[in-house]
Amino acid sequence: MSLRTSTSWSLASHRLGVLVLGAAGLCGLLTAGLAGCSADPTRGYSFNSPHDSTVRTISVPIFANDTYSSGFEVQLTEAIIKELQRVTPWHVVGSANAATTLTGSIDSIEMTRLTSRRKTGLIQEQALRVTVS
Repeated sequence: MSLRTSTSWSLASHRLGVLVLGAAGLCGLLTAGLAGCSADPTRGYSFNSPHDSTVRTISVPIFANDTYSSGFEVQLTEAIIKELQRVTPWHVVGSANAATTLTGSIDSIEMTRLTSRRKTGLIQEQALRVTVS
């Protein structure tokens, strides 16, 4: 009988230990989660919009291209406009009607071969690194 009592006592203490550890872990996660929250989106996590609410329209003129590769400035500008329309509440308009303007210039373009065919050596995939300021 004493063997069963000690076994039931150790099971009860084990369950209590698991419960205490679980509660401590939950409190730690809650504390860490709340410490990361912030009313200002530039200072940690926030449920506020990261976009400026005073800006409703934006203009994106074609980026300047300081490289010898022509045509990339148009493709980059089009990609930026599509991304702005996709993820922001802002409307892209002409420069005369815009509240703000996004400008930039392409400083360098580097193309790197990723894969090529074994028999012909022709490039199948390549990476493009564009440095913008």
